[in-house]
Amino acid sequence: MKRYHLTVGSKRTTVSLDNMVSDLLAIRLGSVPQSPQAHGLVRAWLQQQLNWVNNPRFSRVSHWLRGQAVLFLVDEQLSETYLDWLLEQNVDDL
Repeated sequence: MKRYHLTVGSKRTTVSLDNMVSDLLAIRLGSVPQSPQAHGLVRAWLQQQLNWVNNPRFSRVSHWLRGQAVLFLVDEQLSETYLDWLLEQNVDDL
């Protein structure tokens, strides 16, 4: 597992990602997996996702970010189909 230190509101938190997910994110972001640059890019991407939500009381950060990472890694059409299904179900896990 790779650990990333992020900020939610004024609090710091640590998020763990499976090595494979972290490496795939690095590749998707244009970096060589397991390089110092890759760790920084993945951390910045994870922080950007949290900043987009902009909720200092956000809970289940690791769980939510792992889901966001999977959606980012899978085919765009598959992601959109899944998100449409979630909206139809009135699921709050977005």
